[in-house]
Amino acid sequence: MLDALDELLGIYSAVLIEELLEGEKGSLTLMVDGQGNFMASPIVQRFDQVSGVMPWSGHVPVTKNSRVLSAREEDSCHRAAKIENLNGAGRPGRDYQDSLCAMAAKGFGWEYPTFVRK
Repeated sequence: MLDALDELLGIYSAVLIEELLEGEKGSLTLMVDGQGNFMASPIVQRFDQVSGVMPWSGHVPVTKNSRVLSAREEDSCHRAAKIENLNGAGRPGRDYQDSLCAMAAKGFGWEYPTFVRK
């Protein structure tokens, strides 16, 4: 880990290190509804962890190891919020590289351009 940290600090001025929290991962996006009110997106569940860690290197597109939970499934989950960076799929060679936020917006029926406008 220290070797990897040294390598990253040679590239970046800051590195965020987070404690590994075991268990399932979900993401909830808080958005503004266009009238100044906050609304929560559907929860996106992550699955197919490797040794307890979610692959995030681009080798496994998030749309292949994540899914939007139904309202019924959400009711049985503890809801927690995390604001994510926005990324949209469709770039050459990255057809399935939506962010978790963009996936959650699809739970509302919003494709990426609609999500960005909202």
